[in-house]
Amino acid sequence: MSTWSKNNAAHTQTWFTLKVLDQSGRVFSRSGSIKVKQFAFWNPTASKRVRSVQARALAIQIDNVFRMVFLAEFESGVTRTAAINAMKKILSDGEKTMSDLGCKNDENYKFLGEPGDA
Repeated sequence: MSTWSKNNAAHTQTWFTLKVLDQSGRVFSRSGSIKVKQFAFWNPTASKRVRSVQARALAIQIDNVFRMVFLAEFESGVTRTAAINAMKKILSDGEKTMSDLGCKNDENYKFLGEPGDA
């Protein structure tokens, strides 16, 4: 897992997207360690099923922003379903962090300007 870094496009786009979606208002440097249970969507009284639905909805929103706004593409062999499911898994675990989400997104998405970008 990579270290939370402003030099990593997946990390900065994850942070920015969550900020735009009003999930977190923290500055980048203090966001890597924020836990999913601190995101705005997280409801501690929600059932596991409801939380799963909410996590999937947020994952779809993040994916849409990545692809439609930032023009990200999937890494070789990664499908949209796989990328969304990977995010959903992290977003369903309140102890995971924004850094965990950013690192998973780094594995699944190729952002403009990343090394090897033609």
